[in-house]
Amino acid sequence: MKPLALAAMITTTMAVAACDYGPTEPDMDTVVFTASLTAASEVPAVTGPEANATGTITITMEVTRNSADAVTAAEANFSGSVANMPAGSSLTLAHIHTGAVGVVGGPVVNVGLTPATAIPIVNGGATLTFNDITVEPGVAEDIIDNPAGFYFNVHSALNPGGVARGQLVRQGS
Repeated sequence: MKPLALAAMITTTMAVAACDYGPTEPDMDTVVFTASLTAASEVPAVTGPEANATGTITITMEVTRNSADAVTAAEANFSGSVANMPAGSSLTLAHIHTGAVGVVGGPVVNVGLTPATAIPIVNGGATLTFNDITVEPGVAEDIIDNPAGFYFNVHSALNPGGVARGQLVRQGS
């Protein structure tokens, strides 16, 4: 084979190999947030028997991004605990809300806890585990871009407006 023909064949083969003939795999990204929950952070601050409530939450969000780096799908897992609650209390709701420190906002991610599925307080505390929670892509993008503009809180039967709250803090990069 002549050198020029060989060079043309190699160039063509390399060009064909570099072409993308199918859809690209979406980029997956894991983003982790934490929050330290306190009754004093609720607005207004909790008083009465649940005034010492504290807790922690870790939210691990798996997001899918398109080629423009926009979130196209998101799912979150929540893991944490509450403590310093009186006997007989129960957790009835839990959400991520919009709102900076001291600002009350509406819930944007509901973990599925309801008064019908309330978590009883045992020995002053409870474990929080909520898995495979769908997060709207736009909401996920907003939380990733500005976690301090969102908070997680838990509600109790005694404090239906919220018993312990903490602002989200993104972990890592």
